[in-house]
Amino acid sequence: MLPVDVLWVTDPLAWALVALFGGGTLAERRSPATARYAVASAWALFAVFWLLLVPHFFLVQNSFVEAGLALVGVPACLYAGYLLVDGRESLFVLSRAVAVMGLVYLPAETLPLVRQVLVEHVARQTELLMGLLGYDPTLR
Repeated sequence: MLPVDVLWVTDPLAWALVALFGGGTLAERRSPATARYAVASAWALFAVFWLLLVPHFFLVQNSFVEAGLALVGVPACLYAGYLLVDGRESLFVLSRAVAVMGLVYLPAETLPLVRQVLVEHVARQTELLMGLLGYDPTLR
């Protein structure tokens, strides 16, 4: 077991990353140089995010695959930030996608009320579909 629950650090860090990615991409038109460094720093922090999750995946979830992929994500994020600072404009598109993904995914992952509503909604849809197929699932 880990001495500290890393999710207490990574959940707020994920929200900060979404804000930094989003803010950087919104600033792209007004101040491209500022946006470039803001988004590059977001990529560097994203590397820290993945590095923090490696022991969690490996020791807590016993997932060698997730731990390995998180470990691969560290240099990949650093390289993306480097390329962005070096002038690769197309990485702003990927950065916008990360910001949008975070806005869609993070509320469902980090806010218990949103998660509960979505799980119940999917359970009701599954119950309806199974009923249409002739099965009788019991939901409590």
